[in-house]
Amino acid sequence: IAVLSTLVGLMVALGTEPVAEMESGFADLILAKPMPRHVPITRSIILLFLSVSFLLGVMMAGTLTGLALLAPPGSVRPTPALLVRLAANLGSLLLCWGSIALAAATCVRRRATAGALVSLLALAGFLIVYLGQLWKPAEGISRLSPFFYFRMLNLIVNASFPVHDISILLAAALCSVVFAYVVYAKRDL
Repeated sequence: IAVLSTLVGLMVALGTEPVAEMESGFADLILAKPMPRHVPITRSIILLFLSVSFLLGVMMAGTLTGLALLAPPGSVRPTPALLVRLAANLGSLLLCWGSIALAAATCVRRRATAGALVSLLALAGFLIVYLGQLWKPAEGISRLSPFFYFRMLNLIVNASFPVHDISILLAAALCSVVFAYVVYAKRDL
């Protein structure tokens, strides 16, 4: 849980970069040159994607290195397919939260406001998933949380690729990105 919350927090920090530039006045310098208005949002999306790719690569390399160096001979090791399934689902979750943070950043004037809003939303989403597992009436609302579609134990037990979960997370990320483009294009900087 600590690693997951740290990674989501990193995505929130990266996703709120455009509002930090507006808050500091750096966006004025960037947009003083003749360039399309969508450039800061596009740059932030590329940064999110590259950061998630780098993090997943480092995590997979660390896992494989740890297994090679520390696992006892003859022990059961996770298959490469399992590692890919876990990485793809985690990457989709991180892209989703980073995109939500980006969308929130285009609606407010302060980075702290966007960061706090998305962080509280992530905490509530995380808790509502656990509540939905324990209490049947909350099960329906837990489907609104991106964490509902990150099911580590199901990925470990089930051998199939989580296409449904990943597609929902990526669709939510895409909706957030489109929202961010539209709001930023109309926003007074």
